[in-house]
Amino acid sequence: MSELRLAVAGVPEHFNLAWRRIAERRALESLAVDLHWQEVSEGTGRMIDLLEAGDADMALLLTEGAVAGVANGRRIGLLGGWVASPLRWGVHVAAASEAQSARDLPGQRFAISRYGSGSHLMAGIYAQQHGWPEAPKFVVVDNLAGARRALSAGDAEIFLWERFTTQPVVDAGDFRRVDELPTPWPCFVAAVRDGLAPEMLGAARLALRAALHEAQGLSCADRAAHAFAEAYALDPGQANEWLAGTRWADATALDPNMLAGVGNAMRGVGMIEREPATAELLVSADTGEGEQRMELYWCPKTRSARVIWMLEEMGIDYTKTLIDIRDPEARKHPGFLEASPMGKVPALRDGETVMADGAAMCLYLADRYSAGTLAPTIDDPSRGRFLYWMFFGPGVMEPSMGEKFGTAQPNRAAHGWGDFATMVAALESGLAGGGPWLMGEQFTAADVVVGSTAAFMHLFGIPPESQAITDYVARCTARRAYQSAFGDFTTG
Repeated sequence: MSELRLAVAGVPEHFNLAWRRIAERRALESLAVDLHWQEVSEGTGRMIDLLEAGDADMALLLTEGAVAGVANGRRIGLLGGWVASPLRWGVHVAAASEAQSARDLPGQRFAISRYGSGSHLMAGIYAQQHGWPEAPKFVVVDNLAGARRALSAGDAEIFLWERFTTQPVVDAGDFRRVDELPTPWPCFVAAVRDGLAPEMLGAARLALRAALHEAQGLSCADRAAHAFAEAYALDPGQANEWLAGTRWADATALDPNMLAGVGNAMRGVGMIEREPATAELLVSADTGEGEQRMELYWCPKTRSARVIWMLEEMGIDYTKTLIDIRDPEARKHPGFLEASPMGKVPALRDGETVMADGAAMCLYLADRYSAGTLAPTIDDPSRGRFLYWMFFGPGVMEPSMGEKFGTAQPNRAAHGWGDFATMVAALESGLAGGGPWLMGEQFTAADVVVGSTAAFMHLFGIPPESQAITDYVARCTARRAYQSAFGDFTTG
């Protein structure tokens, strides 16, 4: 398989640390994707220029800038979400400015990176919200450095930029923040250039999923705020505040109602003349591989939830076919029986591949779609440890839990899983290796298998007396994908 070169652009801000990391360690190399990460300080408007010129294949754009770009005829399409939480725009003036609050700002000039950028579009929103009697005026300054010069020289008076990125400038005494403006929508989306070949769209989707997993892992890691602070020269306290309010998006879908709301707001302040239709905004789901949609045969409150967790972590588009395991007729579904001859859920159909057993499915999905992120590659020395934990869940944890839950007598010599106490000790040892997950700092499919099984121990009333395992379960259950998959276990 020939390697695809994928050029991805984003602003040099803390939101994009995950992209830097997966590019530096070439995490997509095993999937034949050569990811090139480029940082663009001029922001969304400049990145749209790069997409149209073919100098970037994908870019992480401010949502309002992406929607306005499509409305204004820019040749881009939205692939998926990146950051689901709002952006906190800081409203800044020069430190020596007489302006003390929003009341003092009408009529003054906004410094913007370029027309069509977030700093331009949100300035229009800000002026409207505060009832400015006249349309705002703008001065193009290219980037944050240009804004510092412009406000210092009196060439512009106001600058809107992400408030945590500008905090060092405020601390240095160049800017003073007089207000904040949170966006009423998710702040960043992933966009691609028009005409991107189907196989490149597939590569872009893989890259977006990998970056979302990296971001989730970073956010859950010990000293997570320190990692972001160190990479972008932020105060650790500020980084922690930002991280606490940040949610990462679902790579598979963007809400059409949300996009319509952004378009309506942009038209309301005169930034666009028409609201783009959903079909104009979103790129096709076709990746050029011609595969059918993945199908999961499942039943509520079963081990099916483990595979749903895995699929939700990956952001893969799939359908669920309900198999009521209490109904013998339901188990006769021909597609289900082909995938699961024993008539047990879960079972999976992925094109011509059919299979049963939840742990096997998790391993297949990780290797097939997320090698290097949710699974170490075959030639990675850590692969052996990863496989150990992948099979530890069904091979050791589940039978020892059955022993604990039932009446079987422990027999370490005869039972391949040892006994419940030995299993607990082994898992504690694995979690003591450093980092929040079984493989250290990187969340993997092994955490889906082992974490779901450990969560079952708590759900079924046999939790081990282990603070390390309790804390590990808490980290697993805090993940959005887990909550999406396991909601039916806790709702009756």
